[in-house]
Amino acid sequence: LTELIDYSRPMSLEKNETNLEKTLLEVINLIKPSFEKENINLSFENKLNSNCKVVFDRRKVHQAVLNIVKNALEVSKAGDKVKVIVDYNSEGDSVSIKISDEGCGITEEHRKKIFTPYFTTKKGGTGLGLAQARKIMEAHGGSLLISSTSTKGTTFIMSLPAELIYMGV
Repeated sequence: LTELIDYSRPMSLEKNETNLEKTLLEVINLIKPSFEKENINLSFENKLNSNCKVVFDRRKVHQAVLNIVKNALEVSKAGDKVKVIVDYNSEGDSVSIKISDEGCGITEEHRKKIFTPYFTTKKGGTGLGLAQARKIMEAHGGSLLISSTSTKGTTFIMSLPAELIYMGV
C-alpha cells in the first residue's frame, strides 16, 4: 500500500550535494546480510573520484538503488555474483550506476513491460519497484535502462546528469 501511495504522488525531490559512493555503500551494507545468507556475492566498485559529489535526493536514489539490488538478490542463486559499479558514462555527460546479476535474464516480451506500473512476474510482487525506480531517476533528469539477454543475467543502468557533479578536494 505504501508503494502504491508513493508511486501515485507527484515526485518532489530534496536535492543536496552528496557523496554518491557513501549513499551506494549505505544500500549495500543494508542488504549485504541477505546476500550472505543466500551465499550470493555482492560487490561494489567506484570508478569515480572518491570525493565526487553529486546533487541528488539521497533518500530517493537510495530507494531506487535498493529496489534494483533487491530484485537482483531475488533472481540470484547460491554462488552467483551481483555487481554494483559507479562510473562516468563513456561520453562523460552523466554518472552511471550499473547493477548486474547472473540470473535467468529477462525475455524481450517482459523487457517491453518491465517499467510499467503493476507489471510483475513475481508471486506477491506489486509491480511498482522498477516503475518507481525509473520515476525517481527521471525526476533527477536521468534515466533507468535495462540491458539483458533472455538467457543469462541482467544489467540495469541508472544515470544522473553530469551537470550535477562536483569534484571535492
